[in-house]
Amino acid sequence: MEESFSLYELNLQIKKSLNESFPLAYWVVAEISSVQVNRTGHCYLELIENEKVSNRLLTKARATIWANTYRMIRSYFESITGHRFEIGMKIMVKVTVQFHVLYGLSLNVIDIDPNYTVGDLAQKRRQILQQLEADGVINMNKELPLPEVVQRIAVISSETAAGFGDFIHQLDHNSSGYYFDYQLFAAAMQGEQTEQSVIAALEQVYENMEQFDAVVIIRGGGSKTDLSYFDSYDLAFYLSQFPMPIITGIGHERDESVADIVAHTSLKTPTAVAGFLIEKASNFDASLQKMKQQLSRLAQQKLGHEKQQLLMLKQSVIASVSAAFEIEKHRLSLHRQVFISRAKEYINSQKVKLQNTSVNPLKVAANQHISKEKQLLIQSKFHLKSFTKAFVSKQTNVLALQKKTLEYLDPITILNRGFSILSQNGKIVKSIHDVKPDLPLKNQMKDGTIISIVPPVQT
Repeated sequence: MEESFSLYELNLQIKKSLNESFPLAYWVVAEISSVQVNRTGHCYLELIENEKVSNRLLTKARATIWANTYRMIRSYFESITGHRFEIGMKIMVKVTVQFHVLYGLSLNVIDIDPNYTVGDLAQKRRQILQQLEADGVINMNKELPLPEVVQRIAVISSETAAGFGDFIHQLDHNSSGYYFDYQLFAAAMQGEQTEQSVIAALEQVYENMEQFDAVVIIRGGGSKTDLSYFDSYDLAFYLSQFPMPIITGIGHERDESVADIVAHTSLKTPTAVAGFLIEKASNFDASLQKMKQQLSRLAQQKLGHEKQQLLMLKQSVIASVSAAFEIEKHRLSLHRQVFISRAKEYINSQKVKLQNTSVNPLKVAANQHISKEKQLLIQSKFHLKSFTKAFVSKQTNVLALQKKTLEYLDPITILNRGFSILSQNGKIVKSIHDVKPDLPLKNQMKDGTIISIVPPVQT
């Protein structure tokens, strides 16, 4: 009969054999598939290795980092890598092989090489950026136009984050008094929920995107470890293709996440983002003031020129009317003289005829005719005088009416009556079809000028 062992005896033999076969500590490369720290401070890991091409699971093992060792390893690892132990992270650890007759095989972690993980994370980061570039999306958000003034802001942040409070305080209390309209879309800004939480907030913004000019993603303070959650391909891919400009303020002075790289504009802190938005408003305000001064100067020049032209036209009309009046007056005077001269000639010729005739009836008839002609002459003289006076009076009234019309058409008179002169680009606006969008519109009134901007046509 063959020799038999109890299970306990068999496990003792396995433990003895493993202790003899693996007496030293060994450096092992593996991927973390689970991590748990209990209340006593011990850290329990499950380490795995997958096949490189198919990613099929090849093997796995339990590993333990005892509390005293874990405190030192964790601090050292996080200070070098900027990351906590996370599922999916590759690590290089120094282990001893342990076999317990009750709990079976496990690895006891006694040291770690964080530089291996740094290299692996850097490689993953490079791969993410290369993939984004290969997908043709890495610069898509940067190519979107950012409005000159960003006043309607969709803010993605944690409601309790100090950075969010600093951002809002700086916007609300800016020294220039600019108004900003913002709405918070709350999201987790650290931990494993960061990626899905930020994407969900972006989807909410997308449903109301016509209400905003840009999206601001900010987080306050936090450790360098928290920044790793923004080195996600899925999050970066979503940010890069978002149809609104995205401004980030999620990093530290020396750090730049993948999310920062694909965003339209990347700034280090929430207060830096607020300062950027205030500065854009200030720059636009300054440009408007400069344009206002230029338009005011051009308007004054144009108004002065038009006033001079109207004055010259007024003087020209008055001179023309006066000249025409004098010409008519002179012509009437010549007609009067000719008429009188011919009338006298006719009377004298008739007198001569009467004097040369000896027939009394003819003389009587001649005298009667002369008397009649004298009467007609007197009447003609009276009518001529009345006509001349009426004509002169009529021309005087016409001249007065023209003068009054000129005064009525004077721009100053028109402005004083409550009307205004509307012009754009140096031309008088007579129809709404003359108005061009995005150009200053000048409204000249009696006591000043109003400058306005015609907004572009919404499509």
